[in-house]
Amino acid sequence: MTIGIGPFVRKMRESAKMTQQDVATRSGLSRSYLSRLETGGIVRPSADYLVRIARAIGIHPDMLFKAAGYTRAVAANDDERQAVLDWLAAETKTWTADELGHWGRLMLHARESTLQWRTRHAGTLGRER
Repeated sequence: MTIGIGPFVRKMRESAKMTQQDVATRSGLSRSYLSRLETGGIVRPSADYLVRIARAIGIHPDMLFKAAGYTRAVAANDDERQAVLDWLAAETKTWTADELGHWGRLMLHARESTLQWRTRHAGTLGRER
């Protein structure tokens, strides 16, 4: 059973110890919009607004997409991933060993950064005040 996007946004905002005004200021949205969202007045927020709210709170946007019942984000990520792999397969045919090594190190750093972000935020997400 899901709690819905509004209560989930409120829970994440309160877990981050932020007011609606804090999130509004950081996201560029109005405080009244956030209030309507949290109380159920808005049930299908745009993906752009969800991303802005997630960034303001400091959580991954996919968490809000899932709470809102949006599944298209996963499909888009799969399509984007395949496009990158196709580009990489074509591009690396002309790369030197040094260039491939540099790219590999960049990818490892990006993966480690993502894992660190998830680890850092896993202990705070959903925690009550």
